[in-house]
Amino acid sequence: MRDATDDVATVRALFDSAKIDLAALAPAADRKKSGPELLAAAGLVWLNPAAGCENAVATALSSGADDSAVVASLKPFRDDGGLKPTELGTVLMRAVLDHWEAEVGATAVAGDGALKSHGKKLVSRLGLVKRVAGGDAEVQTEALVQTQLGALRAVHAFALRHSFPHDLIKTLFIALYNADVVSEEGLQAWREDDAETVPEKGKALMKVNQFFQELEAQDDDEEEEGEEDDDDDEEG
Repeated sequence: MRDATDDVATVRALFDSAKIDLAALAPAADRKKSGPELLAAAGLVWLNPAAGCENAVATALSSGADDSAVVASLKPFRDDGGLKPTELGTVLMRAVLDHWEAEVGATAVAGDGALKSHGKKLVSRLGLVKRVAGGDAEVQTEALVQTQLGALRAVHAFALRHSFPHDLIKTLFIALYNADVVSEEGLQAWREDDAETVPEKGKALMKVNQFFQELEAQDDDEEEEGEEDDDDDEEG
């Protein structure tokens, strides 16, 4: 017997491949609305849950909603709403980055030292991504790591869109790590990700290589300190 979930997945795939121009089919009064807005109005968000989720998050952010309200807007899409963890991470991080860009301007984002000069607005929203991605969780489950991978893909795509200006991707990776949005497991998952979901992975890797080297050196130092402590305990 065919599972209803398979039917939904098939319809989604057909809808995606059809590349339907929803605005062209909408009433004249609604033709300025985005595809996700039109799907939401028709009660058809399930056809494209990623776009629907991103629209819900963007709407919550633009209305000035607090982190709890933004996370609540994700609930219909997280609870059997069709979104995979990687898609959830990508959608949420992309919405936060786009909102930051809308607040400070594209020129400011692409400028030298963008995060230092204009990062407060972005950092203030990283807490909500952390609540979903769980970079500080004691147990890094596969779902959390995949969510973090999705978030890092969004950062990569954001930097690519701006032609990899200065150290933007590296400073964003560092900011996400320092804010416990992503764990070392999540960073490693992105580093080893060969899905090529976002173009120019080689260039992105080159941009963040120094950061990964510093993390590895830090891990080596901590491991050596741990061994020294063990030796001291044995001698005592």
